[in-house]
Amino acid sequence: MKKLKEKPRILLVLSRIYGGKTITNRIVEIVNNLQYIKPIYLFFDYNDYREYSVPKILRVSFFEPNIIIRKKYKATIKDKFDALFFQSDGLILGFYEMIKKYPVALALDSTPSLSHQIRIKYDSFNTFEKKLRDLKLRIEIALFCKMYSNIDFFLPRTNWVAHDLQMTYGIPLNRMYVTYCPHNLSLWKPKERKQNDKFILLFVGNDFRRKGGDFLLSLYDKYLSEHCILKIVSNDPGLPNGSIKKGVEVIKGITPENFKRLIEIYNSADLFIFPTKYEMLGLALTEALSMGLPVIARDVGGIKEIVKNNYNGYLMPYNSDISEWAEKIIFLIKNPHILKKFSYNSRKLAEDNFSMEKFSNTIRKVINGLIKLIPYYENKRKILL
Repeated sequence: MKKLKEKPRILLVLSRIYGGKTITNRIVEIVNNLQYIKPIYLFFDYNDYREYSVPKILRVSFFEPNIIIRKKYKATIKDKFDALFFQSDGLILGFYEMIKKYPVALALDSTPSLSHQIRIKYDSFNTFEKKLRDLKLRIEIALFCKMYSNIDFFLPRTNWVAHDLQMTYGIPLNRMYVTYCPHNLSLWKPKERKQNDKFILLFVGNDFRRKGGDFLLSLYDKYLSEHCILKIVSNDPGLPNGSIKKGVEVIKGITPENFKRLIEIYNSADLFIFPTKYEMLGLALTEALSMGLPVIARDVGGIKEIVKNNYNGYLMPYNSDISEWAEKIIFLIKNPHILKKFSYNSRKLAEDNFSMEKFSNTIRKVINGLIKLIPYYENKRKILL
């Protein structure tokens, strides 16, 4: 690597919205340990929607977060930089002119085309709405093709995303590094589980309805209440805290800051269930696998990459009904030796894919790649001037 006179300055534009907070925290932890660069952080947070407001007409479009983060950039970032690193493709449009002039890396959990594929499964549209959505998708694909063509390195969260980047947007595979979501596996690890009086079924996730909450409660009421206890970890404001009916407990107040409590809850469970209807991958799934939990999940997004039929659980067809789910769960309750095998395989899959060491190596490799490109882009900017 060619030595530069000063430490290279990397502007990291990182989302802390929804599940982005966890992956952002992991990136910051790694980057702060790289002594040979100067990181400059620009975070996108929930309160930015209030502090950097946009015209009402744009508040429901994908332009809104881009306008907000650009306003925040102008208001808060005074340092010059040599390269850019984005966590979320929902923030890159506001930096279009910079992306053409600097080396850039982008971490992303989906693409506009993949989000559209899931949305049409999840929502129902009339003919006119469908035409509008198809038109919007064509515009977004054309726009993001142009944006992606100027990005040097991609960190797709799954192979599902990597494949779409290649097939829909023409990005060569040698510019991609699949990352998944990393965990400190020395902390996120299973302990010897106590023999429960009753089998414990666990669900973790906010936005309860989108993640299949109504389906889950119906499944439990109709088929499972005599066989197991259901624990729901969620901060969804629509759910009360504590017991909501016999055998069902809602646990609220769990945040990334008190993750040790969450680890205890995972360790108390026998089986993780994830009937989500709209999902790219699901942070909770990677946590469950790290904790060695067998999983039953709906086949949506990139979930099929980490939940494998008859290996670490069951991947249920998107339109499967509650009786099909109940059959699988009751089978596992009655066959603890299969449950134990699935548990071992979940942890093994996590060790192969979710380690912080593996993620750290990827981040370093991409940062070093950006640094190597800095002289090239400096010359490019001089020519443009």
